[in-house]
Amino acid sequence: MFDHSVEGQLRAIEESFACFSKYDSTPDGEQELLRSLKHPTDSTLRAIESYPLFPDEDLWANTYTAFLMDVCPDPEFLSEKRRKFDAEEYKRLADLARDSLVFRPRVRQNHLGEDEQWIECFLPEDEATAQRARSRLQSGAPFDEVSDQDVEYRFEKSREYDMPVRPDAAARQDLYMITVDAAATANGRSAGPSRPVAKYVPIKSKVLLKHRHSALSRLHEQDEFDDPLHITSLDLQLRDFSEEEIQQRAAARNRLHEIIREEIVHASGDSPRNSDADNVNIDVGGDLFDSDIEDPGSNRNGKSHRRTPSYSPSP
Repeated sequence: MFDHSVEGQLRAIEESFACFSKYDSTPDGEQELLRSLKHPTDSTLRAIESYPLFPDEDLWANTYTAFLMDVCPDPEFLSEKRRKFDAEEYKRLADLARDSLVFRPRVRQNHLGEDEQWIECFLPEDEATAQRARSRLQSGAPFDEVSDQDVEYRFEKSREYDMPVRPDAAARQDLYMITVDAAATANGRSAGPSRPVAKYVPIKSKVLLKHRHSALSRLHEQDEFDDPLHITSLDLQLRDFSEEEIQQRAAARNRLHEIIREEIVHASGDSPRNSDADNVNIDVGGDLFDSDIEDPGSNRNGKSHRRTPSYSPSP
């Protein structure tokens, strides 16, 4: 079992350095190393290339959650056209719409005085909107007051899911989102000619969303009728970061730099490591489970949920 303590992670890193250093002295060391690697589950796969891996400073302040769904949402614009498409075309259009999926957490009091909690899922209203939304998000361009001003994206409600139970921090896996950028640089230095850089950010939580089965009754219909926040569509616009958000993101980046510098100094043996580093959390904002909506599985005896530090130098 992997030791997730800071000392255990540092030990694993040092062991990996010792393992890889023996390949540095040979002309074909990198290829020899790649040939020696084995996939943990599929023996037919082989490593063919290696990338330098760094924390993604630009995305570090974002919060990511991995969602698994027992029933995938389908866009409304395909519901009446299902018979007009073959299975492959239907999947292509559905995946196109899901690329821009929007979640909306909800809570309300029903006719019995009980709090109901669930998550609403919204998808683009048509193929053109789905294509525009995906293209705009994938461009990665910052907000532009000219091209983005007054541009709306209409989303239709597709499905509802039960609010998931808060994950146990002790049982969470180390999950990361890794992106590869052929033109990226590290600290202003190129990773080398034709050598891409890989960057990672932690995924804070992983949850399973189960399809919500609402009671089909007049009382339930009355609950929806009386719900002032009940909607079936959303009109969304892009906006720039607020000044407060800019400061929060800068603070997260600075804390990340401080932790990395401390680990480098500690690894060099020049200074003892800060004993409080295990409790350092460089998160900005909360995840799905740190909101104003109280989770039904949360501890109600006054103890707060402690999220594990999101910076993990594990290899």
